[in-house]
Amino acid sequence: MKETPYFNFIEEVLERNYKDFKEYKDFKELCKKYLDKYMIAYSVKTNSFSSLIKKLDELGSSFEVASMKEILQVPKSNIFNGSAKTKEELAIAIEKCILINVDNKSELDNFTLFRDVSLSS
Repeated sequence: MKETPYFNFIEEVLERNYKDFKEYKDFKELCKKYLDKYMIAYSVKTNSFSSLIKKLDELGSSFEVASMKEILQVPKSNIFNGSAKTKEELAIAIEKCILINVDNKSELDNFTLFRDVSLSS
């Protein structure tokens, strides 16, 4: 039987690393100096292991998603990236008040459709 890779993480190490990064003095000072608002967001496409996502949520992490599957997988999505967002994904992201990074004109055109619907309501 062929072995497959697996992911093993130690919650205590993840928690320590997350807190160390979040509280890193230079990081906090740079954010205060140059950014009005910021968030630490884990990219779900990097690793969507459910226990990892659960632990990061407990630690207060935000999440960056790139698909409907990822939107539905995390407890809260804060940033929606990706170059091929469907109208359905955009509608869900708008409904959930997720920050959407727009990658092309067709996505902007899709926003016009949602605006027209909300204006007529």
